[in-house]
Amino acid sequence: MKAILLRRPGGPEALEYVEVPTPVPGEGKVLVKADTIGVSMPEVLVRRGTYAWMPPLPAIPGIELSGTVVAHGPNTAEPALGQPVFVRARDLPVRAGCYAEYIAVPARAAHPLPPGCLLEAAVCLGRSARERTRASPPGPRGLPVFAGRGNRVTAPTWWIVIEPALPGYGTARAGSH
Repeated sequence: MKAILLRRPGGPEALEYVEVPTPVPGEGKVLVKADTIGVSMPEVLVRRGTYAWMPPLPAIPGIELSGTVVAHGPNTAEPALGQPVFVRARDLPVRAGCYAEYIAVPARAAHPLPPGCLLEAAVCLGRSARERTRASPPGPRGLPVFAGRGNRVTAPTWWIVIEPALPGYGTARAGSH
């Protein structure tokens, strides 16, 4: 499979496009085929070597991706094969690994996405969105409530506005935009 490899900190030229073996999911793990890979400031800081949670180098960087479960490790049945999922490195033993065509992750780290959810939109969920979704009590008709934060609306609320296939309700303080 193809992946991006970081052997040493540096500028964009430090990222190498390489061929590596496709991981095989072990006990309690699933193999996810990447569809969309997020790029944000933490990846830039990892590449520069200044991130607080640097993976041991060499490493495949990347902290968020959306994709589809394509294989199960032994004694693993969920999420189901073909299930679209969101993966964030914060749920992994090493905060890295998403800049690859495939990633083997603990089954609990492959967060199932609802039917109709665009994988391109799901990769933007990030830490606070997933935690807020899990922590929020159900709203009307049992759908999740995505809360505003401070004077701005969190990403999931905007996502609901632009991605109507994901059911849910957004909230914001008066005057938030």
